[in-house]
Amino acid sequence: MAFKFEKLRVWQMSLEYIDLAYQIADALPESEKFNLHSQLKRAATSVSLNIAEGSTGQSDAEQRRFLGLALRSLLETVACLRIIARRGYLKGNENLLETAVSQAQALAKRISAFRNALSSPRHQISEPQADYGLPSTDHRPSSTVHRPLSIVALAGGVGGAKLADGLAQIIPPENLTVIVNTGDDFEHYGLHISPDLDTVCYTLAGLANPETGWGRADETWNAIENAARLGGPDWFRLGDRDLGTHLERTRRLRAGEPLSAITRDFCRAWGIEHTVLPMSDDPVPTVVETEEGELPFQEYFVHRKTEPAVKGFRFPGVERAQPAPGVRAALERANLVILCPSNPWVSIDPILSVGDIRELVAAKTCIAVSPIIGGEALKGPAAKMYRELGIHPSALAVAEHYRGLLQGFVFDLRDQELENAIQRLGMNTLCAQTIMHTPADRARLAAEALAFGASLL
Repeated sequence: MAFKFEKLRVWQMSLEYIDLAYQIADALPESEKFNLHSQLKRAATSVSLNIAEGSTGQSDAEQRRFLGLALRSLLETVACLRIIARRGYLKGNENLLETAVSQAQALAKRISAFRNALSSPRHQISEPQADYGLPSTDHRPSSTVHRPLSIVALAGGVGGAKLADGLAQIIPPENLTVIVNTGDDFEHYGLHISPDLDTVCYTLAGLANPETGWGRADETWNAIENAARLGGPDWFRLGDRDLGTHLERTRRLRAGEPLSAITRDFCRAWGIEHTVLPMSDDPVPTVVETEEGELPFQEYFVHRKTEPAVKGFRFPGVERAQPAPGVRAALERANLVILCPSNPWVSIDPILSVGDIRELVAAKTCIAVSPIIGGEALKGPAAKMYRELGIHPSALAVAEHYRGLLQGFVFDLRDQELENAIQRLGMNTLCAQTIMHTPADRARLAAEALAFGASLL
């Protein structure tokens, strides 16, 4: 006698997808045995298991929850497929990857339709309202073919750059815009430096230093070392490759070109297909108010190594600044806004403070990923800032910081005990593994966050 779930066509389709996923996984090189090989098999299996487990639920809401988990696992498999394609692991057999993505698209629509039907009047099966970021494989004109979601990510720093890269791995270029903090821009050696903008761009281009997360890979330091030998400051290290970026940016800014146009051209030169925008073409420097007085951000962050105790922040010029060209349009057409795991005080707040960006974000479905894990920040001074401002650093503190903007909040598994408190703020929650050691980790978290956000639309 067959169990109830075995009669479901959606579960039968998941088994067919598992067969294909296992075939692809088994074709991967030995070096991926404990990475993509196991990740793809585990995620594909999870799709089927969640559909089966959901069928035993006592309520429609419970079954919808398990189908949502199945969708997240399905997106995780697509992230794996994108990485496999990007690494060229199945050269000569790319059609197998195309078939898998096509099957994933069909399965996602089937799960979505089933999930939506559980909240519709009985016997009325509704079409899926979104395709959860999976590219459409059906090019026939049809009212049932939906465009992928339009996503805007707000980012700054290493954590923000990593998640932006994960999103770029799984979202088509025309459907993702990354808006980057420029509050930490400053002038050094007469050059215009844009640390957050460069970190995001270098990461998306595959040029970032994998050990630090900032700066260029395979960097040399001849120029700054020679300048220091001659008496120049060396507290902000400018690598030789990085120096070329600042020289050309400064030349074009002095010629009257806006930062957004320069960034667009740099992205094109670096092979970045997704849209990257500075938050503004106008200067909005972050000033840190400390017990020793006001300090420009880089003076506080790099030169003073975040030692002065923080009392607050201000962004001079923000009252006159306007969003960079393309920022408003991207936010207006966005289905979902994602606040990356960046420092809320000095990476995300500057963006939200420019013009009407906060209002535009508040009008959208918005989720955030916490940069605080287990009471600490993986990089940067966010946790230290919270403590010095009299706030206990935690994922809950981050959620409270964004209260009024968010419909959903993503936080790490080690903070699971905070879930009820976060939900009491009126936010939906996703507890996940949020540490991103590898590009595969970035794509996995991006897929889970994207599916979570799409489920809130």
